[in-house]
Amino acid sequence: MIKRLTPYLPREVNETVENFLKTSNKDTRINEIRLRSSGPVSLVASGKNISLGISLGKERIKEVFKRICGGAVYAHRDDVCRGFITLPGGIRVGVCGHAHYESGSVIGVGDISSLVFRIPSGKCSFSSELYRKWHRCGGGMLICSGAGEGKTTAIRALAGLIGSGADARRVVVADERCEFDPDEYTSSHVDILRGYKRALGIDIAIRTLSAEVLIVDEISSRDDACAMLSALGAGVTVIATVHARSLSDAMRREYIRELIDGGLFESVCVISRQNGVFSFSLEKINTVQGVTCRI
Repeated sequence: MIKRLTPYLPREVNETVENFLKTSNKDTRINEIRLRSSGPVSLVASGKNISLGISLGKERIKEVFKRICGGAVYAHRDDVCRGFITLPGGIRVGVCGHAHYESGSVIGVGDISSLVFRIPSGKCSFSSELYRKWHRCGGGMLICSGAGEGKTTAIRALAGLIGSGADARRVVVADERCEFDPDEYTSSHVDILRGYKRALGIDIAIRTLSAEVLIVDEISSRDDACAMLSALGAGVTVIATVHARSLSDAMRREYIRELIDGGLFESVCVISRQNGVFSFSLEKINTVQGVTCRI
């Protein structure tokens, strides 16, 4: 994944990152590369913030921004307004700058000051075990984790496992952020709605694509939740992620509580990381009593 960034990053950043990896523990993994116009280039490596002692300045940041847009900045306007651009391989680049509003909506972002390259975790080390446990109990599943702790990596792997093998099911992914690569599913029954707003993608998956399993990454609004509730009457199993460190944390949001109370999810998977090692727990949800038993 780091090598995929080489065409976008300045030469001195590539060289410094390469030297950092050569002199680091073999288990060190870079989670993010952060470029700033008025501050140091830094890494998030195995959960730690590390300054590389490099400064780029505004013009260099502008050059990198044009590269990640493929020279067509206007074509990525909508993505930039939402705060990110997705590169091939599912690498998401967070864009920080000066937002311009019109009628209450962001219509553009100028004076780009920071670019944050979030690097996917790679292969999910526990995907087969999670699939086996989920398959045994069936039903919808909510996956919780903090930022950069593996929830997107996990559902990428789950999509392929659920859509392949003797018990393959029709999987449709509502991929608003374009983080799923269709080339990874050439032998699986997986269809990906890339770039659609989540609510629209969910509706299409249920009404026109005959999804048996719907995968949604990062539920973030009531509109998403309302669209997902329509899956209940359509017999579609939903696997979704949410930015939260536990079920109780997730349920502080009213729309998540409504999905739980409505019976959309029968289990909750919580992913965590300790000393760079990812692990998960899977528990059955009782809508009256809360989480009652580990699976």
